[in-house]
Amino acid sequence: MANVPVAGESHTFTLSLLSRADGQVLLNPTIEVADVLISTDGGTLNVLSTLPVVTPANSGIVEVNLTSNEVGNDHFTVIFSDFSGAEWKTTYYHEVVGAASGGGGGGATAPAILNAEIVTVQLSGDIQK
Repeated sequence: MANVPVAGESHTFTLSLLSRADGQVLLNPTIEVADVLISTDGGTLNVLSTLPVVTPANSGIVEVNLTSNEVGNDHFTVIFSDFSGAEWKTTYYHEVVGAASGGGGGGATAPAILNAEIVTVQLSGDIQK
């Protein structure tokens, strides 16, 4: 089953960042506070409450943990942009939020990860280009 964010609940997702130099997945990107911003329900951009981390180490898998407030009620967008350098390509992660628990389902869709040169959509764990 897909990992769908639910209104009023914290949410965790993973992604990989691609090198600006060669387009390959970065195994240990340097992520600083100003590098990752979120817009919740179309609001202003803010830094995340918890800085994303590569886990496990040297894997290229960046884990993002959002609070219930960051998930919001409708949708959110997380922007990864290397503020102090040019290590990775700017990446946008968009999600539609499902109904709160016990709300009879939800209208959430698969997440969209957008990059300047690629567009991928995750559907039940499968990546499609």
